[in-house]
Amino acid sequence: MKVYNTTTTTNTATAVNSKSELGKDAFLKILASQLQNQDPLNPQNNAELVAQMAQFSALEQMQNLNLSMNNLILSQKVNEANMLIGKIVKVTDSNGDILTDIITGTKAGKNAVNVVIDGKEFNVDEILEVVNDADMNEVKGILYSILLGQSAQQMTSLIGKTAKIELDDGGFVVGRIESVRVTDGMYGVVIDGVEYGADKIVELFNGGEQDVIQDN
Repeated sequence: MKVYNTTTTTNTATAVNSKSELGKDAFLKILASQLQNQDPLNPQNNAELVAQMAQFSALEQMQNLNLSMNNLILSQKVNEANMLIGKIVKVTDSNGDILTDIITGTKAGKNAVNVVIDGKEFNVDEILEVVNDADMNEVKGILYSILLGQSAQQMTSLIGKTAKIELDDGGFVVGRIESVRVTDGMYGVVIDGVEYGADKIVELFNGGEQDVIQDN
């Protein structure tokens, strides 16, 4: 499965911080403009100036606190989402149907954290339920059976075809696939009575073994 890193969180914090810095610069420009354009015959007194500076300082502190809180909440959601990877959850899809499947990864956006289920993204807040351990094995068994059935159809369609198998020593074997086996949940193909892992197939041919050798 694919697990999505969460480096977006750092980038998001940087982007938000940049906007915050621009806001504070604007406040300083306003203050500088007031000082430059004040009436020399009726200048702003020190008490008013100190009061304005205190307001700007308080506003800056509130902005920084708000930014820190947002980053903390986002970080907590990222951690919670990462802990759900490999768990089976129930979510509502775009059609309003309840989907039960395994979380394979996470993605952190600007203001939200999503989990990846069956290649689609769902907001972590949209998770209806995390399947408990007692029921998880049963659900996993159902999902695995479905996946195994789909793969079985694909694998059995290879029977009778000629395959080129890569060996561990760098050589290769070419022969007709006689049958397909499942060992410890992994598929293998049988050529001349010898089983090879399906992941070792590097090429398939419609012709016979002799045609492949001549082509090479």
